[in-house]
Amino acid sequence: MGAAIIGSAASTGIEMAVGGILAVLVISAIFYAVGRGEDRERAQAATEHAEAVEERDASPDDVAPRSRLPASPRRRRRR
Repeated sequence: MGAAIIGSAASTGIEMAVGGILAVLVISAIFYAVGRGEDRERAQAATEHAEAVEERDASPDDVAPRSRLPASPRRRRRR
């Protein structure tokens, strides 16, 4: 009877360890897939932004002035 209890406990421990490792691998794969999707979206947004900047720079007549206020003088640093 004692051998059956020890064998059962060992197999339960091994099953829990393998199950835990598999759970970690599945969760890691999910995070990896989500991260790759975010990277693709970020790269696409950067490409679209770069294309928009190129179009804006190509036709300077259509660009509105940045500000109507005069440039502020630089302030001296306090000590």
